[in-house]
Parts: sequence; C-alpha cells; structure tokens
Amino acid sequence: MNGYAFIGSIILEPGSWFEEAANAIIDALPEGHRENAGHWLCSLLLDAAKAVDPATYAGFIADGVKERLIGAGVSKAAANIFAAAVTKTLNPILAHAIGLGHASLAMKALIPAVCPDLDRCPAQKDLFKTFAMPGVVDHLEALAAK
Repeated sequence: MNGYAFIGSIILEPGSWFEEAANAIIDALPEGHRENAGHWLCSLLLDAAKAVDPATYAGFIADGVKERLIGAGVSKAAANIFAAAVTKTLNPILAHAIGLGHASLAMKALIPAVCPDLDRCPAQKDLFKTFAMPGVVDHLEALAAK
C-alpha cells in the first residue's frame, strides 16, 4: 500500500475520529448547505488550517527579517537565504510553543472526509504536500487514536 493510500485508510476508517468529526461538521451545516456544499467546506478547512499553521507565522517573521536585512544593505540573495533559515528554525519552535501544528494537520486531514469529489478538490495540491511530509502518518495515527 502506498503512503497516500495508507493515509487515506487512517482518515476514512469507519468509526474513526476523522469520520466522526466530519459527520459532526456536515450535520452542523445549515440545511441549504448540506446538499449544495460543493468545495466551500474544503476551502474553509484549508484556510483555517493555514491560519493556525506555525509555518504561517514563521514566514511572517522571516519576511520581516528579510526586509530589514535588505534595508540595511544586505544583498537580496543573502537576505533570502537567511530568511529561509529563520523559517526553518522557527517553524518547529513555534509548532511546539503554540501547539497548533496538530490542529492544522487535523483540519487538513478532515478535508478528504468531507470532500464531495477529491479529484476536483481545490485543496488537493496542499493535501498532497502535507501528506508527503515525514512523520505525518504517525501524527495522523495519534490523532485518530484520540
């Protein structure tokens, strides 16, 4: 079984936390949205996942550092390299300090469970990138066990 199929089996496992959460989300939708939900819920979950992703904040900090370095006369190439290093360093620190890394992953993992058509899902590219990251299977299994 390839990695994506294994991840799918965790997320779409009957009776899993992900299935229960997806059903609760769908049940909470107003009547008019249930039948015609389309991909707006997929997009909403993806936007929410990005909003709580520590990488978002690490990127904001790195952008500020890069601007200040360029303003101080450092070359753009050197500032970009330094900003990338800041992002890579801050991402795990923020994930641990804020504790929202798992929330972002959980929201992204719910997308396949609520999506009406994964082949046409606007979140598909982001999901592939997320699910290809090292350690994701372990985190998903831990979330599913809760």
